[in-house]
Amino acid sequence: MNNLQRKVKQNKAFTLVEMMVVVAITVILLSVALLSISNITKTMTMNELDNHAKTIFLEAQNQLSAVEVAGGLPKLYDDLQDGYQARFFNLPDKKPSDFNDSLLPEENKNDWMNLCYVLKNDSITKEKLILAQSNAYQMEGNYVIEFNPQTGDIYGVFYWTTDSIITYTDVISAVGDRSLSARSMKEIGYYGGQMMTTEATNVFLDMKAEFVNEEELYLKISMEKSSRLLKYYRTGALQITCRVTDESGHEWIASTDMDCEGVDFIIDINKGIENIDGLEFYVLLDSLDSGYGLTDITVDKQSSPQTSLTPGDNLQAEVEAEFKQGAYYCLEEDDDNFVNSIFSRKSYITDGVSLEINTVRHLLRLNDYVHNISLGDTIQVLQTNDIDFANENFAWVNGEFVGKGNTIPVNSVEPIMNAAIFENAGGTDITTINGGDNGGYEIKNFVIHANSDNAGLFSVAQNVHFKNIRIEDITVSADGYKNVGALAGSIIGGSVENTGAYLSTYSLNESGSKSYYSQQVNEGEIYPNEMIKRYDTFKITGGENVGGLFGTADSVTLINNSFAAVKVEGGTDVGGFIGYATNMPSNVNGEGNPISGIWNSYSSGSVVGNTKGAGGFIGYAENIAVTNAYSTSNIYGNDSFAGFAGFSDGCTYTNCKVYGEILNLSGKADSLNKVKGFTRYSYVADNTYSDCAYLKQTSYNASDDLEGAVDSRTYVELVADSEDKVSVGSSYPYNAALLHKVFPFAKATNSHYGDWPVQYSMNTSLVYYEKYKNFDGSYTYGFYCKSKLTSKEEDDIANDYIWVLNTLQNRTCVEDGYALLSTYNLEKFKYEVYVGSDDTMDYQNTLNVKYAGEESATSAIYLTQQGSLEFSAYETDMENFAGIEPKDTYVVTGMYLYQLPYELQNTDRLLVNNFYDKLVIYAGYARGNADEETSTPVIGGKEKDANAIEFYYCPHFARTAMNPGVGTRTSDLKNPENVYVRSARQLNNLGRFPYYWNDSWGASKMNFVQETDVNFGTYTKTYCGNSFDLMDTTSAVANVPIGEAVGTDSYEQFRNNYDGQCYKIIDYCVDSDAQFTGLFGVIRDASLKNIVMTVSQKGAGKITSSYLINTTISDESNNYDRAGLGALVGLSDNENNVIENCVSVGYEVSYHQYAASTGTSLPTGVAIGGLMGYCTTDVDNCAASNDVRFVAHTNYGQNEIVLIGGIAGSFWHGVMDNAYSGGTIDVVCKDDVTGTTYDVDNIVVGALCPGYLNNGESGYSSNSATYRNVYTYTTVSNHLFEIDGFKYLIPSSGRLQVNNTNTISRTESMASPGGYLAAYLNPIYEEQLKIIRDAYGESVTQYFESKARWFIFEIVDYSKTCDGLSYIDLSNIGYSDVFYENDGYLDSDDVKYRKSDFEEKNNLTTIQQRATYSYPFDISLSGMAYPFPEFIYRFQRDENGNVKLDGTGNPIKEYIHYGDWPLATGTEEDEDGYVFNTGTVSDSILNNPPLDNQHNGDRFSYYGGIFYYEIYEDGTLGMYATGTVYGENGSQKGLIQTLSASKTITKRGVGVFHYADTYTESNGQYTVTRENGDAWDVSTIATGNTFVPFTTFSGSELKIKDSGLLPGYKFYSAHVIEGHGTLAEILDELGYGENTFDVRLGTNGGPAHQSSHEFTVEELENSRQ
Repeated sequence: MNNLQRKVKQNKAFTLVEMMVVVAITVILLSVALLSISNITKTMTMNELDNHAKTIFLEAQNQLSAVEVAGGLPKLYDDLQDGYQARFFNLPDKKPSDFNDSLLPEENKNDWMNLCYVLKNDSITKEKLILAQSNAYQMEGNYVIEFNPQTGDIYGVFYWTTDSIITYTDVISAVGDRSLSARSMKEIGYYGGQMMTTEATNVFLDMKAEFVNEEELYLKISMEKSSRLLKYYRTGALQITCRVTDESGHEWIASTDMDCEGVDFIIDINKGIENIDGLEFYVLLDSLDSGYGLTDITVDKQSSPQTSLTPGDNLQAEVEAEFKQGAYYCLEEDDDNFVNSIFSRKSYITDGVSLEINTVRHLLRLNDYVHNISLGDTIQVLQTNDIDFANENFAWVNGEFVGKGNTIPVNSVEPIMNAAIFENAGGTDITTINGGDNGGYEIKNFVIHANSDNAGLFSVAQNVHFKNIRIEDITVSADGYKNVGALAGSIIGGSVENTGAYLSTYSLNESGSKSYYSQQVNEGEIYPNEMIKRYDTFKITGGENVGGLFGTADSVTLINNSFAAVKVEGGTDVGGFIGYATNMPSNVNGEGNPISGIWNSYSSGSVVGNTKGAGGFIGYAENIAVTNAYSTSNIYGNDSFAGFAGFSDGCTYTNCKVYGEILNLSGKADSLNKVKGFTRYSYVADNTYSDCAYLKQTSYNASDDLEGAVDSRTYVELVADSEDKVSVGSSYPYNAALLHKVFPFAKATNSHYGDWPVQYSMNTSLVYYEKYKNFDGSYTYGFYCKSKLTSKEEDDIANDYIWVLNTLQNRTCVEDGYALLSTYNLEKFKYEVYVGSDDTMDYQNTLNVKYAGEESATSAIYLTQQGSLEFSAYETDMENFAGIEPKDTYVVTGMYLYQLPYELQNTDRLLVNNFYDKLVIYAGYARGNADEETSTPVIGGKEKDANAIEFYYCPHFARTAMNPGVGTRTSDLKNPENVYVRSARQLNNLGRFPYYWNDSWGASKMNFVQETDVNFGTYTKTYCGNSFDLMDTTSAVANVPIGEAVGTDSYEQFRNNYDGQCYKIIDYCVDSDAQFTGLFGVIRDASLKNIVMTVSQKGAGKITSSYLINTTISDESNNYDRAGLGALVGLSDNENNVIENCVSVGYEVSYHQYAASTGTSLPTGVAIGGLMGYCTTDVDNCAASNDVRFVAHTNYGQNEIVLIGGIAGSFWHGVMDNAYSGGTIDVVCKDDVTGTTYDVDNIVVGALCPGYLNNGESGYSSNSATYRNVYTYTTVSNHLFEIDGFKYLIPSSGRLQVNNTNTISRTESMASPGGYLAAYLNPIYEEQLKIIRDAYGESVTQYFESKARWFIFEIVDYSKTCDGLSYIDLSNIGYSDVFYENDGYLDSDDVKYRKSDFEEKNNLTTIQQRATYSYPFDISLSGMAYPFPEFIYRFQRDENGNVKLDGTGNPIKEYIHYGDWPLATGTEEDEDGYVFNTGTVSDSILNNPPLDNQHNGDRFSYYGGIFYYEIYEDGTLGMYATGTVYGENGSQKGLIQTLSASKTITKRGVGVFHYADTYTESNGQYTVTRENGDAWDVSTIATGNTFVPFTTFSGSELKIKDSGLLPGYKFYSAHVIEGHGTLAEILDELGYGENTFDVRLGTNGGPAHQSSHEFTVEELENSRQ
């Protein structure tokens, strides 16, 4: 070639050879050129075929996307399965040759088996993939489309131009591996599989980048979910790049592309997280996990020196995401992402920065903050949410994102100690840490472990202002190190406001309700509940200078409104609030607000000082001022400790209180003054105290050695008024016993965390309760119990005092019983009852607390939540604490009362060994927390164990509850000496349960004492949800007589004592078929005293009996087959009985005799009395005024006899002294229903007592009956005189006796002996006795009348047993307790029985009782005085119901009359006297005035005064009288008001009245002589200082016909008023002064015994009726 070229250049000719070479070369070149042209043509053809395939691919993909959007892929798939099932690639040999599964995850490697294919001419192709109107469809040639019908993705398209139809198998065979070379031979185009180009089509990532700034700082990059993205992002189709820059100019790049320029961190594309929302990638920038902090992750290791993103700088992130897959492409960017590198937010303020924190990381990164001083030296840290060290919001573990739900990667942290921002120079160089402007967010559950001094959440805080910091459940462990506190080890300068450290008290359960830790039991742990465990876990421990909030505080400007409520343990100088405090004087601004010192703060956690210097508030204090602070911290010191400050020098304390207990005193509170109640006073002289105190109560800071410069105060003295306490719901105690209670002392802050001393804790007591009905229809409760003080949550008995709750009132209750009084709001509890305290359980149940109206056998009724209840402490137990000064008091509020169910209020008492029942309570669950599987009981354990509470009580009577620690609480309990009756239910129980009658059933002799009126009529008719009508004599709980006659199966007599204490028994009803019936059936060796049986209205009380002898029982023949009925007692069966000061009035006492039936017979005799049926007992000071009846329902013939008396049916073997009877006696023989009249053949009636019916008694020392000082006005019905069997009427008492054969005879052993009277009101019986005499002759009177001679000193044929007296004689009768002392005798005809007569003839001073008060049923008697002598008395009581005593210690009596009495009739002496017009006569004059008004030793004092009177046309007397007690100038009383407002006046006048017997004139002076010789001067009437002489009184006395109402009083008319002028005008004319009648009365003794009297005309006129 070179030769050829050279030759050409030389223009030389070619040789042949050369020519041949050229030709050869040309041929070769031509052949090469033709081959190249052929290849180019082929390539152009294949490109065209491939483009056609691509067009079809894209068209088909668009159509499938439309089908997918319309939701049509499932139907498409079904259609293919139905018509083209063979087209699916479901066999291994059908795998496309270009399907590369090496980059796919395992679960996607067989995705090709979901492919299928269709041909051009398939109908489904034209319907779904290549529409007929599309360009692709119009192209010539054929094609095959491969696709996934489930996802809508086209995999590949084959295209060829020939119209010949070939099969898919032919195509696959022809294309081989689908490469271009393989397809070129058959000229088949292809697009898909690995052949897709990067040509863009529509695809979007919707990428979003955002910083997550929580417990970790990381970038979250999210993309919208699509099947294409999820399928291909791991194949390299997706690339992500992040660029993060800080304020300091540093840049950090993270990318999935390791080839990315400047990349610092590789994002693992395989760590993408697919979820329901899409695809997410996370890029970590900062974590608390070791090695994964901001500076660890973002460090630039290539730089020198190494740099990283700056902690504290704000950051910006730019994120780019690129997706490339086949025809799909997308590139998206997000550069709008800003965050702070370690805080929630950083912003700029004047002279500094503001840092916001709301996570643990933010708080702890304060350690790492790099502050740019050029920004200013002020730093403000603001907490914007709770920060919980125990939260589970950590999402990264060892640099891997695992999602939230993990805890912090460290167990504890060290104190925060960034000197650059926490140790400031002051001035403008300050840091403020604000826990939140809403009052403070919580910082909780932090565990601080220190390795050096100054330990706390912060190490040292100098010139740092803390505000609104709330530290909850913190643990600081710094054993052996100095300066340890919850918030900071040391604080120097700066200030602290509204800051505290405390423990949380509850968690929220699934329902959102609170579950208190103190009620969560720790099974198997040493701690009894979760709160105690937490209290001992979340605490502050250190060596020296250890405090609840700060270890040391020096020169702090102000600490205000702050607290520490955590346990503090240390060695030296340990305080509940601050360990060591110095240099903090106090000052206020012009408005009085504090600007320096410690103000309004408290501590409440226990303080344990193991060395010395422990104080409840401060361990060591020097030169500080504390104002309005308190400590409830209990102090466990070792040496030199005190309630408030363990050491104090140069300090000022104002209004500071110690409520905590100072413990470990043994051997320490000595003369060295090592322990004190407030401050240990080594330097006490240098301290100043104002209004400071420490709490002292029994067994609580009780040592006198604690006294020092500050005095102790009692609990009551320290309790705050309500306005000074924290509000309800702002007390957060740790002790379960304090839950839902208000901190009781004066507040320092607006809340209180931690415990406080209760005054004393009674927790749960068994109480006796009474319910009273008020006038407005509402109800009030009273309570009684004796309990023991229990200390704190352990329920240990704190002292030996007996604590008594007594709010019982001296009122009649309408319900009573026993209830649990508890501090807990219970939902249910369990009980067991052992009746009689033996070992056999009689009742067991679970009680659900219900409200009234929801009662059931398994419910305890929630009665009411109580207000304030006061317990009083006494040194010794006793039955009556009246008049005893308590040693201390305890007031508790808001306790709950749960009434025990019916079966526990009425336990059976048959054949038991003990008076008391044992009640065991356990498994008491609080309301809302009563799930037995998950909840902890607040009372006892879940089962009966040592935690169960045992009570002893007798439910049948009042005040029997014995709470834990009171009395001997064993099964060997003895019966009480006194048993108290306060309700109708209890008196009913005494009858229904014979156990209480005598000692036959294990009971010892008991005294039953009635303490208040008992009313059966007003008592509840429904008790504990059960019918309980005690007025219904047919009910299951009907009254039963107390005691019964001895016989087979008999419970025998009542042999105990009953003292009614003069309280009333109202509307008692009984209907019995017992042999002897009354309130008491049979008594023997018993005492009945001071019993008052009355009714609300006459007849409301009914004592009913009907008896038939049971002839099948042989021993019932005892007592001669007699029956007895009396209101009080049926049979008093022993001379050793005592019946004293008992009265019954208003009752219907009815004996019904029914016909005998088989096995029965009629009693041979019946004794019925108003008070007693049979009585063989002394009776003293008794009365009865009842309607006594015998009602026959069958013939009661000659072999039977009836004795009826106003007070007794039969009386023998005793003395009846000072007694009377009223009421009525009747016998009913006609049946009101059938009209049948029955014969009653032997009826003996005694108005007082008819005599003696032999009852088979024997062995008595006295075989007689004596009556002395008795009288009667009992009305005997005239109906009796129509009965043939009525032959004997004894007007009072007599000598009639009936033997065992019912023979009536006269006995000399029954009489009223000389000097004693048995009287009857003659006008009542005079006519009836005449009828008896006329019918049966004088012989019937032999039993009470005969010779009328009384002999002195001995009874000689005292035939006469009673005397009839006139109304006035009976009104003025005198009685004596002694025999006459002279040798003479009195003829009864001469005796007028007036006091003056007795004195004149026997030289005696006798006794006469007048009723101070009268209580008649008849309204016409209202206001009148009982005119006759009264023997029934009651005891004067104070406002609390306690009996008043006289100077000798004896009860002060006042005489009372119950019931009606007869009025005087016209047959009385003073025939010319006047009868009072209708009106009132005051009790003050009718009854004897109180004994303390006695004058000059008189037995009684009487009234004197003035009156105005009018005589009316009808002859009645109207009077207005006022007066005072003789010799006194006390307030005048309106005594008589009987003036008429309408009657015609015939005469009028004014005068004076006195109590007197004689009046004389001496030197013109008229005097009235009284019994003791005193004389009242009535000679003049005073008008100012001028005395107008009276005219002679002789003949001027106004005789008053019903003077029996006013015995002994004389009324003298001083002036008869003439003329028709007004009274005012006439009084003025008489010299008294207009409108006033004014009189001065005096004695010869002089002015000292004068009294002035006046009334105005206006008063007088207003009194008219």
